[in-house]
Amino acid sequence: MRTGDDDTNDGRDGVGLKERRNPLPEAPRTWPSAQQWLVILGTPAVLLGVLWLFAESHVQELRDGRTATVIGAGGCHEGGGHAGPPPSCHATWQFPDGHISSGTVPSSSVVRGDTVFAGEGWAYPSAAPVWQLVGIFSFIATSVLVVNVAIWVVEFRQDRQRRTYELRYGNEYLPDPGNTSDPSGSAA
Repeated sequence: MRTGDDDTNDGRDGVGLKERRNPLPEAPRTWPSAQQWLVILGTPAVLLGVLWLFAESHVQELRDGRTATVIGAGGCHEGGGHAGPPPSCHATWQFPDGHISSGTVPSSSVVRGDTVFAGEGWAYPSAAPVWQLVGIFSFIATSVLVVNVAIWVVEFRQDRQRRTYELRYGNEYLPDPGNTSDPSGSAA
């Protein structure tokens, strides 16, 4: 009886134990093809580019915006809820350096002396709405990247699993979700 404890080759399979380092080989790792790299890197690049087109103006507002004091306001319109236009007021504000600008503030009431986060021709009641918009775009962009990486990792592992199965058992890997038995067909 052969126990596998010896180093000899008894001639049955032509391979001794020293030559058989891994009795169940795994498929070698393969890198994605050029077409796969295009999908892996191109898809998020296009999606991030589209997101950047929407977020760029808000990022610029954050970069260029400063605190200003309202010196005149009027023409306020109450918002019409979900169906109507949002609330807004026309106002004029002065920056700490003395520069004056005017525009629309998305708020239902703005009075003289209020502090706003503003730039040339635009203003918000505070910087929070701009941070919120940039945060939403950043979250979406990060999610796109994370989901793309996760899909790639799952695809890579499934491909390697398929190739390893074909290498070990010599037949095509056809997973059967209802079959929970051993892939070799023997019940353990």
